[in-house]
Amino acid sequence: MSFATRAAATLARIPPAHTRDVAVQRAIEVTMPDGIRLLTDRYSPRGSGGEPVIVMRSPYGRTAVWALGARLFAERGYQVIV
Repeated sequence: MSFATRAAATLARIPPAHTRDVAVQRAIEVTMPDGIRLLTDRYSPRGSGGEPVIVMRSPYGRTAVWALGARLFAERGYQVIV
């Protein structure tokens, strides 16, 4: 868990993290029905499977605040697709 996610969790009064070990897969290519290819990042707790999935969408890219939010949820047992 990074200082930023710890601070965000404290400020937002979010329950404590289940794990600090988060796997990140970057730039996964996903083809849309119209043929356009989009890139996504996947955050998930390392060493487990079958977690619920949260999808975060943004016209502003996959970094900065979105990465912080994704890591925050992944530490609490969710897979997050940005």
